[in-house]
Amino acid sequence: MLGLALSLASLIYLLIKNRKNTSDTFVSKSIKIIIEVTFFILFVGSLLILHVNTDRPSIYFIIIALSSGFLALSILSVQTRIEISLQIVKIFLVSFNLKYSLFLSYWGVGVDYWGHLLDNYNLTQYGFIEVLSGKEVYFPLMHIQVAVNQIITGSPIKDATNFGIIIPLVCSSVCVFLIAQRLLNVKIGLLALLLVNISDFHIMWGSSPQTTTFGIVLFFFLIYTIIIASLTTTHRMLWSMLSLIILVSISLNHAISSFITFFTILGLLIGSIIYNFIFNNERHYIPPIIFFFLFSIILIHHWDIALYHGLEGEVSFFEKILSGFQFDLTEYAGFLNRPETIPEYITALPPFLERVAETIGLTILIGFSVIGGLFWLSNNYKNKLTFSILISSVIILFVTFAFPMMGIRNIMPTRWFAFIYFFLSILAAFAIIILLMKTTNHCFRIIGCFLLIFILTFFMTANTISNLDSPLWLKESSISTTYTYQEGIGAESITRISNRVMSDTRYFSLVSRTNYQAEAITFQEEQQLGNTPDTVFMWRNYMLNRPIMHFQRIENYDRRIKGTKILGIEFFKDLEKYNKIYMNDGITGYYLQ
Repeated sequence: MLGLALSLASLIYLLIKNRKNTSDTFVSKSIKIIIEVTFFILFVGSLLILHVNTDRPSIYFIIIALSSGFLALSILSVQTRIEISLQIVKIFLVSFNLKYSLFLSYWGVGVDYWGHLLDNYNLTQYGFIEVLSGKEVYFPLMHIQVAVNQIITGSPIKDATNFGIIIPLVCSSVCVFLIAQRLLNVKIGLLALLLVNISDFHIMWGSSPQTTTFGIVLFFFLIYTIIIASLTTTHRMLWSMLSLIILVSISLNHAISSFITFFTILGLLIGSIIYNFIFNNERHYIPPIIFFFLFSIILIHHWDIALYHGLEGEVSFFEKILSGFQFDLTEYAGFLNRPETIPEYITALPPFLERVAETIGLTILIGFSVIGGLFWLSNNYKNKLTFSILISSVIILFVTFAFPMMGIRNIMPTRWFAFIYFFLSILAAFAIIILLMKTTNHCFRIIGCFLLIFILTFFMTANTISNLDSPLWLKESSISTTYTYQEGIGAESITRISNRVMSDTRYFSLVSRTNYQAEAITFQEEQQLGNTPDTVFMWRNYMLNRPIMHFQRIENYDRRIKGTKILGIEFFKDLEKYNKIYMNDGITGYYLQ
């Protein structure tokens, strides 16, 4: 799909690059009112759907996509500051709707989320960062942020997480608007703000708040301060010092976030150096070279101090990263060293159309970003800052896609997208506006804009990255990490009354992080039912027709892969032979004798 996006984007650019721009006025004032009223009707409708349903049905995603489509039409028609402010508020409403529909409607979402939630709780109870688990002692900033909010508000730890992480995440996205407005214009800024807030990974990290989420918050503010420092002629030193403070904060918050930040800043610096070498002889760099070296020293020094507790004992985090990369490079690296190239694995893949649907949103976003990037390379839009942003985006996307293609996965590529969406949303918004302005037919511009944002929003919000609870496709191969209130209460209740519990691998991340000290083991095969006495097996109704994680080995591949397995009705019938010691809507505890 990535190759298709690049090819189509290049073709579209060649077809339209020489067309003249038309007026940027899209709808009349009377139509504006109808569009605004329609948006709020749809928005209220989405809330009613959430209220009357225990999950998020298909109609919810359709209504959210329709809301975004009408919101895009409103954005393209803004003229006054009041209208601009109204569109920002509406974008925030849609963003909170998407994130709270998971965060507030369920017990919790995610895998690592539960460990961070327990760390946050322990920090509020004891007040010392030494109670944090593992390497989190050396990356405590997010936990301190949540703990401070809990102490100030006196709210439960989940609400404090919302105040300290989710709300700042949505608010930090305004940096995308401010940069796009400064570089281009208000409409592109508002559209970029909409794109980043309806993007899949932004929704995922917003509904599962943790250190990565807070890293995104700091990253957005950092990019804003760096770019403003390069554009302003006054208070440049103040903005640069603020950038340095945020860099230190990122280093103390999350290792992967600081690693992504390092490559982003490196890309901006390389872009400005290349631009200076080719187009002018200036010695002004984005950011200043000394700035990059200071961050490198801070990062390496902190990673060298931070200890990682692994099977080989305590080693510095820096050593752990280097040894892991070296191992992958020497043992696993190879062109297309991926399980998808093994025939045995290919035959078990989900249907092709479902896999295509999963990537349509990202494909559209990257495709329009490519069109925007090609326009930015033209003489009309090319400058040092836009060129640097392009180079940085290319470097981040190269690392994200090329490393896994070579069999190197310890960089955690799926965590990079939420960061690169800062730049991609601006590029894509610019391309969309340019395409619409080069379209002479007025009705076609309105319909085209609405359909494009509708399709992009639907596939971004409904794919399994942001929608594991009620997937519209890949249902039999996507393992949900969204747990109901019954499943959350069940985990706490069963671990309180039992000495040993057994659960599937993903649910184990919740079960093992309760406040009770029951021994928790993971379920992998049916034989464990007869070989693990005096254990409570935690059955969820989810397991009847949805998959759990199942590790497996395939021939001609050098490591275990994460597969899926549906236990189904036959397994449930076998469980019924055992005594039930706990029952709650959707979860049952069976005592294995």
